[in-house]
Amino acid sequence: MLKKLLIPGIFLLLVAAQWAIPLDMIRSSNLILTEGKPFRFKCAPIDPNDPFRGKYITLSFEAEQYLMDSALAPQPGETVWLRMTTDSAGYAKIASLTENKPENLGDYMETEVSTYLMEGDSSLVFFTFPFERFYLEETKAPKAEALYQENLQGQNATSYALIYLLNGEARIQEVYLDGKPLSELLKNP
Repeated sequence: MLKKLLIPGIFLLLVAAQWAIPLDMIRSSNLILTEGKPFRFKCAPIDPNDPFRGKYITLSFEAEQYLMDSALAPQPGETVWLRMTTDSAGYAKIASLTENKPENLGDYMETEVSTYLMEGDSSLVFFTFPFERFYLEETKAPKAEALYQENLQGQNATSYALIYLLNGEARIQEVYLDGKPLSELLKNP
C-alpha cells in the first residue's frame, strides 16, 4: 500500500519541479526588467547566424573597456564586478570595478575580463558583457542589419541597447536606432 502511494507522490514531485524551475527563471528575468535600473549602452550590432540559437545581432559596446592602474588590473578570464554609472549624454560607463562580489549589488554587474593593453602605469581592460547578443525572429534579422547599415550612414546616428541591472544581473530589453526601438522599426517599413 505504501509503495502505491509513494510512486505517484514522487511522480507529482518531479512534475512540480519541472514546472517550478523554468517558472522561477522566467520570474527572475522579468523581475530584473521591471525592478532593475535601466542603462543605455552605446552599441554597434553585427548580424551573424548561429544555427543552434537562431538569428541575433552581436552587440559591441563602447563601455566594454576601462582604464586603470596596471598594478591593479585583473587578468584575462577573471570574473569581476563592474559598478555602472552614466556619462553626461546619459549613456552607461564603468564607474569602478572590484574583483570581490560587493555586499550591495545595486548598479553592479558580473562580467569577465577578456583582455587588456598595458601602456606604462595604465592598463586598458576589456570585458565580455553578459548581454552581447540580441535575438531576433529569423525573418527579421536581414532587415535589422539593413536598418542598422542605413543608420550608420547618418551624420549623427546613434544606436544603443537598453539594459536593466538588478542584484548584479543584467538583461537586455531592446536595441534602439536613433532613439527608435528596433522591434518597432522592423514592423514599419
